[in-house]
Amino acid sequence: MRWRDDVRSTNSERIEPRPRPVSGAKSSRPDGEGGEVMVGLCWAYGHDRPPVAPVVDGLGSGARVSVREPFASVAGRVRRREDDPAAVPGGDTTLHVVGPVYSGERGDGYERRPPGTSTGEFCAEQYAADGLDGLAGLNGEFVCLVVDRERRRLHVVTDRLGSRPVYCYRGEGWLLCATAIQPLARHPAVETGFEPAPLAEYLATGTVRGIRTPLEGVERLPPASVTTIGPEGVESRRYREPTYRPADRPIGAFVDRFVERFRAALADRLRPGRDHGLLLSGGSDSRLLTALGRVERVYGFDDGSREVAVASRVAARAGLRFARLPAGSDRYRTLLSDIAPHANFVGWFNEGRTLGVADRLREEVDALVSGLYADVLFKGWATPTHRPFPGLSIPVPIERRVENREAYLDWQTPRSVPFAEPVLSRTLAGEVVPTGEGVEDHGVAYPSASALARFGFWFPLTNETSFDRYADEQVLPTVYPFLDRRLVDLSLELPRSHGLRYDVVGRALSRLAPDLAAIPHDRTGIAVSRPRWLHRLGAVGSALRSPGDGNAARLRGQEWVGPYLRANEATIRALPGIDYGRVLETHREHAAGGAHTGALCGLLTLLEMPMTRTVAGTGPDTETTPKGV
Repeated sequence: MRWRDDVRSTNSERIEPRPRPVSGAKSSRPDGEGGEVMVGLCWAYGHDRPPVAPVVDGLGSGARVSVREPFASVAGRVRRREDDPAAVPGGDTTLHVVGPVYSGERGDGYERRPPGTSTGEFCAEQYAADGLDGLAGLNGEFVCLVVDRERRRLHVVTDRLGSRPVYCYRGEGWLLCATAIQPLARHPAVETGFEPAPLAEYLATGTVRGIRTPLEGVERLPPASVTTIGPEGVESRRYREPTYRPADRPIGAFVDRFVERFRAALADRLRPGRDHGLLLSGGSDSRLLTALGRVERVYGFDDGSREVAVASRVAARAGLRFARLPAGSDRYRTLLSDIAPHANFVGWFNEGRTLGVADRLREEVDALVSGLYADVLFKGWATPTHRPFPGLSIPVPIERRVENREAYLDWQTPRSVPFAEPVLSRTLAGEVVPTGEGVEDHGVAYPSASALARFGFWFPLTNETSFDRYADEQVLPTVYPFLDRRLVDLSLELPRSHGLRYDVVGRALSRLAPDLAAIPHDRTGIAVSRPRWLHRLGAVGSALRSPGDGNAARLRGQEWVGPYLRANEATIRALPGIDYGRVLETHREHAAGGAHTGALCGLLTLLEMPMTRTVAGTGPDTETTPKGV
C-alpha cells in the first residue's frame, strides 16, 4: 500500500464551505486541556469490510461508541459518550476527533476554542465555515475523521506535524484504519508479518521513519494531509510542508517574538479550573514553564542523576511543591509490562516512566505539562552539524551542508544492530529516493535533500524517537506548548546560525525569571544564563567524566533480562532477520560493559508487545514469560 503524497495546497481541490452554524448553548462541563474526549478511534470502509469490534477493544479505556453506515463503520473509546460524534450543522456530516485542538486559523491570527466548547463542537464549526481547509487550519495535536454521508466518503485530516499516527491496512475491496497499531495488527482479517528492514530500523534507531511500519501492508497516513476514502479509491494530498524562511533579525528580536508566542500558546492550553502537573528536568525548557505555566505541582524522576537535584532547587526557588517520583532500575520489569500494550514502534520501554506512576499522577493533578521539543525546534538539534568527538554525541556549532541525496546518506550516523539484518545503511539507501520534485524518504516527500536533513528529524513527528509523549498521554491529558503552530512557524524563521549559536529558550528564561536561570544546568554544571559556548564545553567535560552512567548501566543491572530472552526463544527465532544466538551474545557483551542499550531495549519492547506472538505465529498474545522473569 502506498499513499499518493501530493504537496499541493488543499485549495487545488477545495470543498465548498457550509454555512457557519448558528451559535447555541455550549456544554458547560469541564473538559480536557484541548477539549479532547476521545481516547482512540478506528474505522473500516467498503461494503465487504470486516467488523471493527476486534480493534476498538484494544484502543484503551473509556466508554465505547460506534456508528455504522452502509459504506463505513466507525468505533472508538471516549471519556464521555455524549460528546462523540459531533454533528455539522447544515449537512448530513459528522466528525470524530482524537487529540487536543486549541484554536483555529482565522484571518491573520488564531481563534481560540471558547470555554465550554468541546473539540468536536469547535471542529464542526470550523468545517461548517471553511470545509476541509478549516480543519487543516486547526492548531493542536489531532486527527479528525469526517463522515460525509451524502457523498459516501470519509476524510481524514492529520495535523501539521503528523503527531497522532493513523495506521491503515488495505484488504480486498476494503480499508481498515486505527489510531493504535497493535489492535489493528491483531485483527483476524489483517494478514501481516514483520518485514526485516523496517524491523531492524526500529531496533537500531527507536522508530521507523515516514509512513512505514515494521508490519507488512500496514502504513501510517502522511503528516499534514487530507486523505479521502471513497468509491473512487484512496488519495492523500499534502496541505502544508515546513519551509525554511530565515528572517534577518537580531537574536533579541527573536526572543521578543518567542516570548509573545509562547505566552499565547500557554493561554490556549492552560485553562482555568484544572490542576496542572509539570514534569521538571534540569534544563531551560521546563524551567520556563515553571516560571510562566501556572502549574500547581512539579515532579522529577528520582533516578540517581543530578537532574532531580537541580529540578528540586528550581521548584524551591519558584515556590512550588516538588515531588520525587520513583524511577529506579528496580522498576524496569514492571515498566516493560506497563508500556507493552501502548507501544507503537516509536521509542523504547525505558522512556515511558510516567506509566509507572500513573495512579499517583491521576490522584494529584488533572493534566500534565511538558517541555518536549524545544531542543528540536529552537536549539539546533535538527540542524546537521560536524561531530569531531568519536563516540560522543556532541556537535560543533558549525552547520554541515547537505545539498543532495549522497550527502544526506553520508551524514547519517551508521548504526546497526549486532543481531539484526539488514544493516541500517542499506535500508536508508533504498528508502531515500530522488523524485522529479525533490526527494522522498520512507514515503514522505520533501522538496530537496537539504529540506529532508533540516526537517526530517521532526516531520513527521513520529520520526522523533522518544516514547515519552505517547506514555504521558496514556496517563493524563498532556499539553506540549512548544508544538504550537505559531512557535513552529517561528522556528522556521530562525536562521540556522542563530539556532546553533544561541539558546532562545534560555535567553527568554533569563529575561523572565533570572533567578531560575541562575541555577546551573544539570548536565553542564553552568548557569543557564551563561553563553551557550560555555555549556558546550561543560557538556564535553560531563561526557568524558561519566561515560558509563545512564541507561546502559541501569540495563546491566537487570538480572531478569537473560532469562527473559531465553524464555522467548521461539518468538525471537520467528522474527525475520533476527539471530537468536547473536541476541544472547549481545546481551552478554552489554553485561560485560558493551554499549547495546538501544538494541536490547528495543527488542525487549517488541517481545513484550501483546501483538508480537500473534504476528510472528508463535502463540496467542498472552504473557508466556515465567513468573519472576
